[in-house]
Amino acid sequence: MDNPGSIIVPRTVTAIINGQTGEDSAVDIHGGTVLTAEDQDFIHAKARRRETQTEGGPKFFDAVGPQD
Repeated sequence: MDNPGSIIVPRTVTAIINGQTGEDSAVDIHGGTVLTAEDQDFIHAKARRRETQTEGGPKFFDAVGPQD
């Protein structure tokens, strides 16, 4: 499950999500969103599906975004 990383720290992502949704999600000691087992299963499923895609298909873990 390749993840090239992100230039945005987890607490910033959490703050953006909470600001947009109006929710106050649980956070870990670093300020990142605590993922449920369902969240983790979803991410794993997307990553596994990506491994079976052909080159040029959508990339779930693209930290820099599409190049269009």
